[in-house]
Amino acid sequence: KACPKRVVLTFGPDKEHSDIHWQISILRKLPTTLIKSFCSHLERSQSKPTKKDWKKLISGLDIEVPYPSLRLLIAEDNVVNQKVLARLLKRLGAVHVSIVSNGQQAVDLEAKQPFDFIFMDMQMPVMDGLEATRCIQHREGDHECAKIIFITAHALLDFQDQCFEAGGIEFVAKPCSIGSIDQCLKRIYQKDRSLLCSDNSSRSILDADL
Repeated sequence: KACPKRVVLTFGPDKEHSDIHWQISILRKLPTTLIKSFCSHLERSQSKPTKKDWKKLISGLDIEVPYPSLRLLIAEDNVVNQKVLARLLKRLGAVHVSIVSNGQQAVDLEAKQPFDFIFMDMQMPVMDGLEATRCIQHREGDHECAKIIFITAHALLDFQDQCFEAGGIEFVAKPCSIGSIDQCLKRIYQKDRSLLCSDNSSRSILDADL
């Protein structure tokens, strides 16, 4: 009988997180993006992983993000970044992707039509991502407010805290990749699996180029 593959993950000290000294063995090889996501979480919390942490991490592997049904908005002032992010989302299967160039345009368009998620750049002209998010969160209207995912080159915890305080639910650091976007959305659906069978998703599936 062949022995199962075993991977040992060792995280040594660094300048910012010198108290993280642990290693753990797992019985199957995890995707690189998943390992990076978990390491990032541990660095932020500076805590030792528990069995509960690993079970929660592994449970997210079976989540299939309903990309074809999602209504997505990109709020980004850089044209190159717009094209890159739109291309990544389409490669993941998204077909309903809109783009605006500043926070005010995002606020105006979100008020007119529903979106499931907005990928919001933090620094934009006219209105930045933080102010736009606050406006969206306090908007009144017939449809539910879009969930905000911040995209920014600022990886410092202070900037992340500002994003969450403004009303964002997740954070993706630039440069974005297919793995980082997919894992971000999987974390969202893992936290609230009811989103996978929401009325909005069902409606979008029926409308998606059938």
